[in-house]
Amino acid sequence: MKKLSDAELADRVRTRNTRRTVAYRERLIEAGKSQLAIWIPGELRERIDVAAGSNSRTLSAECTELLREGFEYRELSK
Repeated sequence: MKKLSDAELADRVRTRNTRRTVAYRERLIEAGKSQLAIWIPGELRERIDVAAGSNSRTLSAECTELLREGFEYRELSK
C-alpha cells in the first residue's frame, strides 16, 4: 500500500472531519437542539464549571438545567 503524502493525508482528514461535523450538527438539529454562543463573565463560567463537575453533567447540560430552573423560578415569582 502506497504511503500518503502529508498533504494528501491532511486533505483526507479535513474532508472526513468536515463530513463528521456536518452529520453531528444535523443530528443535533433533528433532536431539537439549537446552538447558543454568548460571552459571560469569567467568574460566572467558573461557577458553572464547578456546578457541572459536582453534578456530573456536561457544560451544555448544566447550562440547560440552570436556564430551565431560572425561567421556572421567574415564572413562579410573577
